[in-house]
Amino acid sequence: GDFSGSDLTLSLDDFVGETVKLRMRSYGLSTSALWGWFVFNVNLTTWFDHELCAMDIYGPTNLDMGETGMWEIDIKNQGLNAENNFAVNLYSHKKDQILASSTYDGSLAPGETGVVNVDWFAEESHNTVLYAKVESSTDEFESNNNSTGRFLRVEPDMEYNILFWDNDNGISSVVNPAT
Repeated sequence: GDFSGSDLTLSLDDFVGETVKLRMRSYGLSTSALWGWFVFNVNLTTWFDHELCAMDIYGPTNLDMGETGMWEIDIKNQGLNAENNFAVNLYSHKKDQILASSTYDGSLAPGETGVVNVDWFAEESHNTVLYAKVESSTDEFESNNNSTGRFLRVEPDMEYNILFWDNDNGISSVVNPAT
C-alpha cells in the first residue's frame, strides 16, 4: 500500500456462519514495509435485515411529584429494511418494569432516525436514571436496544431542608451560592 496508508475493505459474505481469522503479513525487504506495519483502525461491520437502535433520550432532569414529563427518544434504523409499528418503553434503573410506553406509527427507512415521544406521570419522590428500550419482534440484534441513561429527580410534595456540613479544615471546596 501507500506509505501514508490506504483504506482496504474486504467482504466476508462468502464466510457467513464460519469462524474467520484475519492475518496481517509483511514481506519485509521486498516491500516498503521493512520496519513493519502501522495498523490504525480495524472495523468489522455487519448488516442485519431488521435492526433498530435506541440512540439517545432527552427530557427533564427535575419533576415535581404529580407532574407529567415528556421524553424524546431517538431511534435509528440500522437494518436493510424499513421498520414500522414498533414500541418504545421507558424504564427506571430503580425498578425493572415499564413506566410508560409509546408506539412509532410511521415507517422508518434504512439509515433514518426517528423520534418517539413518551409521557410519564411522576407518582413518587425519588432520584433515578431513566432509559428507553426499543421493542420489535423483528429486531435481530438486541444489544443496542437500550438508550443511554438520563438522570431524573422527582421532588417531594413538601418543604424540606438539607443539612450540609462543611468540615474541610479551610479547604475551599464548598461555595455558598448566596455570596
